[in-house]
Amino acid sequence: MKELDRARILVTIPRGLLEKVSTDKDIEKIKSFADVVFNDKDRNLTEEELSELIKGVDGCITSWGSPRFTREVLANADTVSYTHLRAHETSLHLVCRLL
Repeated sequence: MKELDRARILVTIPRGLLEKVSTDKDIEKIKSFADVVFNDKDRNLTEEELSELIKGVDGCITSWGSPRFTREVLANADTVSYTHLRAHETSLHLVCRLL
């Protein structure tokens, strides 16, 4: 990724769950540095859907129930760099910490 390019982030969390575990401020913070592709379904993505959506993204935010990153999925993850993201759900919002 070039220094001036914006990151492209895939959020696999289903719409309803994302609304429960994050705030508008959380989403705006991500959008401030990245172009974001959201899972707009009210369910977890299938492995096939993840395989398609992961093409060209730099990072991925997942949650419980998200499909596994199988060899087939990772074969399409052409630009994702490995970063471990740990997330904890609180009663107010999702708190994420890069390790």
